[in-house]
Amino acid sequence: MKPVLLIARHPRFSLGAVEKDHRLLDEVARHLSAGHDITVLTEEEISSRPVPQQVAAVFSMARSAEVLDWLDRVEAAGVPVVNTPGGVRRCADRHWQMQQFAESGLSVPTENASADCWLKRGDGWTSSAGDTVRCRNREEEEQAKARFREQGFGKVFRQDHVEGRHVKFYGVGRGFFWSASPSLKRHAKTLAEMAIRNGVPVFGGDAIEKADGACCFIDFNDCPSFGPCRDEAALAIAQYINERIRIE
Repeated sequence: MKPVLLIARHPRFSLGAVEKDHRLLDEVARHLSAGHDITVLTEEEISSRPVPQQVAAVFSMARSAEVLDWLDRVEAAGVPVVNTPGGVRRCADRHWQMQQFAESGLSVPTENASADCWLKRGDGWTSSAGDTVRCRNREEEEQAKARFREQGFGKVFRQDHVEGRHVKFYGVGRGFFWSASPSLKRHAKTLAEMAIRNGVPVFGGDAIEKADGACCFIDFNDCPSFGPCRDEAALAIAQYINERIRIE
């Protein structure tokens, strides 16, 4: 029996969620172990290894460039990889995120219509609390941009502030979706199709629910930690991987 390989996320990509990410991976491994041998490796252990020839599938939470390049070779060898390395790379681009939401018919914030805004690192995943900053006027915005330049950020993404309730969503393929917002749940099918189309079937994100119930989408993530629904999501991930193995 070919094993399933699971790759843990490096702590630098798990801002405030290292233990949650570990628990998710442990639960996915537990469900998959009922029918497969399981190998769990860290990002540091992966990049120097040869491309495996006898692996049924890979479930990866990795985000480092070295491991994503390694996963490109694994995928090219015909091994199912969840999420795909190309999809994970795209999720690091906030402009791409907003474009995908908009092209899917979902509402997104304006970028330059208000002095009250958020500045976000635009060329990678958030790695510290200072990578996302609210600026309530132009002076604060210029000060934040200067700090971002000092930190060496290649791109800065600007997003107008939207008033409302911050809500999260989580999904796995077309079969599992969770959100505390009934309004957001109405968009479950659209979000799942967008995620699958882009090679990110294990996904999550953030939105602002306005007073009238409309949702404005502000962030899209590859493989979140599924904090409020981890047990159900881990089972759904294992089932999704088993289905991919059967199809292949």
